[in-house]
Amino acid sequence: MTENLKPIIKSISPKRASIGAKLTISGDNLTDAFLVRFGARTAEFTEKDGKIIATLPDVGGCSLESALVITPHGSAQSEPFEVVEAKAKEAKISEPIEPNE
Repeated sequence: MTENLKPIIKSISPKRASIGAKLTISGDNLTDAFLVRFGARTAEFTEKDGKIIATLPDVGGCSLESALVITPHGSAQSEPFEVVEAKAKEAKISEPIEPNE
C-alpha cells in the first residue's frame, strides 16, 4: 500500500493581506513544494517546519485570491483570502531648513 503524499492546504494566515505580505500556508505534505502561485502569479517562498512562508505577489487588483502549492506528489489549492491595499505610512514632517545668512 502506497502512502498518499498529495499536498493538502488546511489554512493560510493571515486571512487578509496586502501585496508583499508574508503568508503562512499550513497543511499536510507541503514539503518539497517547487511552485507556489497566487492566481496567475508565481510567489517567492521558503519552507520551514512543514509550512510554506510565501510573499504575496502583485495579483493585479484582485480582492479575493487563492494559493496553489505544487509538489512532486500533486497540487493543493487554498480557500480564498482577502487581498487588501497596503496602508500608506505616515510621512514625518521635518522642520523647515533656514538658509544660511
